[in-house]
Amino acid sequence: KEVCKKWLAAAKRGDLATLQKIHALDKNVLYAWGKGTSFGFTGNSAMHWSASQGHVACVRWLLRVGFDPDTRNNNDSAPAHSAAGSGKTDVLRCLFVEGGATPSSLDGCGETCRDVAVAMGNRG
Repeated sequence: KEVCKKWLAAAKRGDLATLQKIHALDKNVLYAWGKGTSFGFTGNSAMHWSASQGHVACVRWLLRVGFDPDTRNNNDSAPAHSAAGSGKTDVLRCLFVEGGATPSSLDGCGETCRDVAVAMGNRG
């Protein structure tokens, strides 16, 4: 649990060096989502946290090590939904262009990334 918390906290704050260090020690942490920790309520992966906070370098690195850009959290949202809700257009561009994320994917509310962005007032 402690490694999982450190992993997700590093993603949330954009600490790429820590993500790389933890991943080098344990490749299984890649898809950790915080079950049994304070991070578990959303089911956000490191990609979701990095995307929502606008940490493009972390998103790019996670894609490079094989992270699926369409991975879902507890609300059936992909990382692109997290980025859209926060207005992180650089991250969206990275996920779609570099990562091959599916722009038309629907979250648990039946919304696309564009729907989420518009609802949050993020049109840019």
